[in-house]
Amino acid sequence: MSFNLKENEQILANFAVQLLRNIESVDGNMTITNQRVLFEAGLINVQKKPLEIPLDEISKVCKKNTFWIIPGILIQTKSDMKYGFIVIRNREKLISLIENQLIK
Repeated sequence: MSFNLKENEQILANFAVQLLRNIESVDGNMTITNQRVLFEAGLINVQKKPLEIPLDEISKVCKKNTFWIIPGILIQTKSDMKYGFIVIRNREKLISLIENQLIK
């Protein structure tokens, strides 16, 4: 992981996801910590820019299918930025984990 953990930050889980960036889906890993949602692209991707979303900036996380059938999630921030991810496995667990961190 190329992200440095902040003071008192703990990794809670990692998920294989695809970030929907413009018209491209970027394979990578989503790491959920007690402070942030982090996305890091896999090695074979052209788009390598990492993504960091502080938990205190997230206003909503919900199910959202891509092309009406491909399971995914949408993370929306308080500044109305929207990030879509394809999540084939453990979508419910991922949403629940983020929501539980937002409650704290």
